[in-house]
Amino acid sequence: MSFHFKVGDPVRVNDLQALSHIRTPFYLRGKMGVVASIRGSFKNPEQLAYGKDGLPKVNLYCVEFDLKHVWNDRPTPAGVNKIYADLFEHWLESR
Repeated sequence: MSFHFKVGDPVRVNDLQALSHIRTPFYLRGKMGVVASIRGSFKNPEQLAYGKDGLPKVNLYCVEFDLKHVWNDRPTPAGVNKIYADLFEHWLESR
């Protein structure tokens, strides 16, 4: 399976209004980040949650976000400036 993104690529988390089981934190939707690593390809847990086979497999990425952009410049603990999330490719778009 080929990967759409590579390490270092800037991405935006889709701001979809899903009514079903999802694996993307609400607070990250619409936020900008950078691909930190590629985790591999896995069965889609959003389909597995409904008893489906989860195929075809989907690509999973670790995405790094600046904490100040995630929380809209609210104060953060000293020394804490990044947050990482594993996100599936269908939740990401190029920015």
